[in-house]
Amino acid sequence: MNTFSELTALIPSLKNDSYGEWIVDKKNDGSPGHPKQMPYVRYTAAVDRFIETLFRFCDAHPEYEHTHYLETLEQYGVLSANDPKPADISRADAKLVIALLVRSVRAERFCDGALLGFCKDGTVVRCLERLASIDRETNA
Repeated sequence: MNTFSELTALIPSLKNDSYGEWIVDKKNDGSPGHPKQMPYVRYTAAVDRFIETLFRFCDAHPEYEHTHYLETLEQYGVLSANDPKPADISRADAKLVIALLVRSVRAERFCDGALLGFCKDGTVVRCLERLASIDRETNA
C-alpha cells in the first residue's frame, strides 16, 4: 500500500503550475475614503488542492505528529523559521518531510507569499517526491 499516494498524486499538477500571483491594489490611493488593500497572493487551484490534501492526510495520520511540526524540525536540526528545508532531503524520513510540508503551509500565516516561495523554489515538489520515494522503498 502506498501511504502517501494521495499527496504524491499532486506532483504532476504542481510541477506544471504557476502556483499563484501577487494581487496588488492599484485602484485605491490610500486616502481615508480609498484605503489600499495590502498585497496578497492568489494561489492556483493546484496549490489549494495541495493544502487541502495535506491537511486531510494529516488528520488521517496523526502518527506523523503534524501538530508538533516545529518540535519535529528542532529534533531533526532544521531550526530556521524562514527556511524550513534542509539542503538535502533525499534521506529524510516521512515524519520530517510531513513537518517540512506543514511548516511551508503554516508559514503563510506569518508571511504572505511564503508558500509561494516554497512552491517556486521546488521545495514542495521535492518533499512530495521524497514521499513517493519512501513509498517505493517501503513496497520494495
